Amino acid sequence: NAGSTIEFYAQCVMLLLGSSIWAYVIGSACGIIATLDPARVEFRQTMDELNYFCRDHMMPAELTVKLRSYFRNTIHLVRSRRYETLLQKMSVRLRGDAAYRMCEYRLRTVPFLVSPELEPEFMCNLAIKYKTNVYSRLERVPCTDLFIVERGVVAKKGHLGLAGHCFGKDGILSNDNLRDIGDAIALTFVQTISLSQADIFELLPD
Repeated sequence: NAGSTIEFYAQCVMLLLGSSIWAYVIGSACGIIATLDPARVEFRQTMDELNYFCRDHMMPAELTVKLRSYFRNTIHLVRSRRYETLLQKMSVRLRGDAAYRMCEYRLRTVPFLVSPELEPEFMCNLAIKYKTNVYSRLERVPCTDLFIVERGVVAKKGHLGLAGHCFGKDGILSNDNLRDIGDAIALTFVQTISLSQADIFELLPD
């Protein structure tokens, strides 16, 4: 207990100083924890925004469930989009090398992209051009482009395509009459990476 006025004021200052330091430590710790995974923070903000959207527009319960189910499966897409933004901050060469390493394993399922005669520069520049797409259950997946299934299951003409399966391999044929461009069907939530015919042909002259 304070024995005099001076001691009383000194005790108040120490209590105020100690509580301020403690509040700063707790705030800093919470800030660090909150930013450990920016992709998950963005995902949670999206889910909160979706809940407000469904409530404000009085969406039917069935549609609300479908929307929530769709967005719950997009956490990997959010992370992929953030990686794409990160790649844009790199130099062209580093971006190509990093992008190719990111999708090297997936591109190996494409028969004409595993030849040892392919130049590394070509593969790096091709990897920069790939796009990530998502499809909900029973949605049609266009096969006009070359695409590889990253997550989920698709079906086409009785054939199932699991993660790593490649569709649209005939995308290098310039004659559309020789191509099988019929749509596939997403049996689950599906995430793909795709390359258009124009992207591939654009690099061939070099």
